[in-house]
Amino acid sequence: MSAAIPPDRPSTPVTPRRARWVRALGLFGVLCAFYFFTYHGQIISTDEIMLFDSVRSYVHEGNFRLPLTGDVPNYSTPPGLQPVVDNPVSPLQVYAAAPLLWLAERLPGVGIVHAVWLFNVVVTALTGVLVYLFGVAHGFRDRTALAVALAFGLATYAWAYSQMFFRDPLLMLLGLFSVYAADRARAAFERRRPQPITAVAWLAVALVSLVGAWLTKDAGNLFILGMALALVPRRGLSHTRRWLRAHPLAALAALALIVAAAALGWTLLWPRVAARLEGGEIIASALAHAPEALAAYLISPGFSMWAFSPVLLLGLAGAVRLLRARQVRLALLPALMLLGFAGGHATTHATYWYGGLGWGPRFLLPSTPFLALWLLPVFDGALSGRMSRPGRALVVAVAAISVAAQALGVMWPIRVFPDYLHSEGERLDAEIVPWREGVWDGRYLPHLVVLGRLAATPGLPLAPAWVHLAAGRAAPLLCLAAGAVAAWAMFRPAASRRRRLAQAAVCGAALAVMFGLGLRLYYRDFRYGSDDESLWKVMTALREQSRPGDTVILSNATYRLFFLNYDKRGMPVYVLPLSEGEILTPGETPNFVSDSMEERATPAFQVMLSRIALQSSRWWVLTEYSPFSTERYRVTENYLARHYFPGETVVDEPRARLILYAPVGAPEERVPPWPERPSGADFGAATLVGFDLPHGDVIRPGQMLPVSLLWRHDGWPEDVEPFDYSVNVSLIDGTGAAVAQRAEAPLGSFGKMASWQPGGYYRDNHALQLPDNLPPGEYDLWVLVFDWRDGAPLPVRNARAGEPETYALIATLRVE
Repeated sequence: MSAAIPPDRPSTPVTPRRARWVRALGLFGVLCAFYFFTYHGQIISTDEIMLFDSVRSYVHEGNFRLPLTGDVPNYSTPPGLQPVVDNPVSPLQVYAAAPLLWLAERLPGVGIVHAVWLFNVVVTALTGVLVYLFGVAHGFRDRTALAVALAFGLATYAWAYSQMFFRDPLLMLLGLFSVYAADRARAAFERRRPQPITAVAWLAVALVSLVGAWLTKDAGNLFILGMALALVPRRGLSHTRRWLRAHPLAALAALALIVAAAALGWTLLWPRVAARLEGGEIIASALAHAPEALAAYLISPGFSMWAFSPVLLLGLAGAVRLLRARQVRLALLPALMLLGFAGGHATTHATYWYGGLGWGPRFLLPSTPFLALWLLPVFDGALSGRMSRPGRALVVAVAAISVAAQALGVMWPIRVFPDYLHSEGERLDAEIVPWREGVWDGRYLPHLVVLGRLAATPGLPLAPAWVHLAAGRAAPLLCLAAGAVAAWAMFRPAASRRRRLAQAAVCGAALAVMFGLGLRLYYRDFRYGSDDESLWKVMTALREQSRPGDTVILSNATYRLFFLNYDKRGMPVYVLPLSEGEILTPGETPNFVSDSMEERATPAFQVMLSRIALQSSRWWVLTEYSPFSTERYRVTENYLARHYFPGETVVDEPRARLILYAPVGAPEERVPPWPERPSGADFGAATLVGFDLPHGDVIRPGQMLPVSLLWRHDGWPEDVEPFDYSVNVSLIDGTGAAVAQRAEAPLGSFGKMASWQPGGYYRDNHALQLPDNLPPGEYDLWVLVFDWRDGAPLPVRNARAGEPETYALIATLRVE
């Protein structure tokens, strides 16, 4: 592909090729500085949080399961005995982001989500570098290629998606690189002195990038179109045949690479394609929505990429210039990629063509850098002085408007637009949705909505993290310093090799300081619950007392974000689905109303718990409710107390309780069946009918000892005050000292004795944590009932002569 430069262009010095990498590094640094200035480090989408959860699972367990987000999609019973489903996402972004998560877990003072959210900052900046390299590879001046790369990075909606954790930026980078490498392979093949090894090497890089795109999203197969166009020989088939005869080994190597890539692509993509083909209704639905989607993508005022990246409109003039200069390949490539992605998604995504929360058509993002290539002749004319003054003014004005359009998407929260449409819909009692009114109705276009909210609410909060976090107010200075150093490298690359290396080292150090110190400044982020000291107490307890085989269970999603950003122990953490019988807001009615606590418990978390129990030795259950949360039903905790064995409450704060559980199935509540071991100890308030020891009489140091008691209430004797008494279960050594004990109201604090009915039977499950250094020998298991107000025990009314009167010795256990 020859240079798309008019022959009358005056010759000017260009950057030496050996110095170009410093310019590219400077460009990368400048874009990173801008992106980190607007960095918000916040999860905004369910797609993002599920993808992050998969990265976490991959780092810790080598799978793509969703333990912290299993409640986000509608829960379905996973195959086998795994507690939660696997994320069916294509894997490459999970693999690529895993090093960031791994590193963040080992760096003190760095939030895990904060670090992983740098992924697309780096990816989008690298894409800008690739746009620059594409320009200079086709003979454009460095300043022209730099201007186009900066326009791509700062004047298109790629900037907005650099702040999120979607897969589309990675797909964009790999797709552009695959086409760029294919173009370089063809250029090496068409040199006056062909370079077969270089051509095959570039072809291998192109195919590897294409496979990477396939592994990122199914839409990666659309880059085959661009690669095919880039590989079409300029000199015709006769020259190609002569080259193949002259270089048979290179031809065989290229053929082997293409066959291998095709086979791998078939293996990766065919199962998904077959699944779509089997769903005839899905295909029909997608085709029915295709006209609506294409119109929104290409011509709508509220969703087309031209609306979100006005600078790309200048590229239409650039495409005309390229055609006039007979640069047909470079003129067709952006159009081919745009129509490929628009048509591909419009005909396959049915009602999901909108793509959810974002800033601009996310599914078309991979075509954005290709469309930026159309700007090369336009910017070249503007920078060389061949364009008229009004033409240059128009280019500057449109570019400035486009940068302002991106500022609306990165400086203010993305949710401003959908939240306003929702509130307007409620105010007008009408359905106003982003994918309909937000696309076509002039009153609800995203840019106008954000501008309107700014006018109506002058104090509308900004989105960047440094605005919200007092410690992060120094971050803009870090960005300014790093950006200045990077701009120095970009505009003034050193002349000598030694100075260029020093320049690159300074630029790299500046970026490392910006990212590293910036993330530390953002660490205590209240948006992730860091201002709740009770959660830090929970984290300290887990860090000091947890052991291999333990599992953390969050009773609902209230504290999910805190664990996502700050939990660095690598222990499995699960979020249970919110029970249909629970309420989050006092006074509301639960989705499922029943007097039975068993019926209020959602079957989804019952299945999850039974499967988590198979792979855990202890549970750390975190809930924001306490026994004094009278406005809550505490459905999950009640279920756990009845079906498993609650132990010590390790952290007991008004907003966070951390309870240790033995994940052992408890005996049934109903009777019969009766306990295996009878007792009959009468404490007046209740009689201990019997008990069960699931682990038997032989116990081991460090394990949890489950004890299930069965009480019967026969009414209140005259000498016993009706009251909510507590139960103490203790393991006593030969000296009479308690080596383990649990004192709690019966039934995990749910069994209020004062409300027990005469003749009623009540199961009461307890778990004792045995010390790791418990010496071998025999230990007595005591049970007593006491008044928690003064600690006074109720006497055993039917104790025989010589038996203790303040407690019941129910068993003697042996430690081995």
